[in-house]
Amino acid sequence: MSTTSVMMFGEIETTTNRALAYSILASQAAHAYIVAIRSASQLAKAVENLVSVLPPQALVRLTRDQKRWLTPRLQEIHKYTADLSRTNETVVVSRIPILGGWVKRIQDGTEDLGDIIEDLVLIYDADFRNLIVACERTIVAAEGETIGTVHS
Repeated sequence: MSTTSVMMFGEIETTTNRALAYSILASQAAHAYIVAIRSASQLAKAVENLVSVLPPQALVRLTRDQKRWLTPRLQEIHKYTADLSRTNETVVVSRIPILGGWVKRIQDGTEDLGDIIEDLVLIYDADFRNLIVACERTIVAAEGETIGTVHS
């Protein structure tokens, strides 16, 4: 075998290995993209469903034990979805037409979930309720009428 044919085969081998590596990488990336699309759609739907079953009237009916069980789980979900919403990857992915809508829905649901957690944590906190009552007493309209009331 001549030196030229060995050098040519070396180039062929390198080029072949590079093409193989990129074909594996592209195949894995395509799979990851499909998984991302499916996961984003399922997460958006799951968060929206969760928020829909937690209106204020449902929260009021929860027992103290139920609130103790629910609050940390909601906080954990919120942490994951909020962290996901803030990553650089999510910013980039949100520009992809099919994923952008799901990312927005996840972000909106995360914000709603945060509001629900605040309701669970704050509204049943005695110090917070006392603060609200104190603020209510000081907020009066120009004519001396109370703007709002807090119901116990």
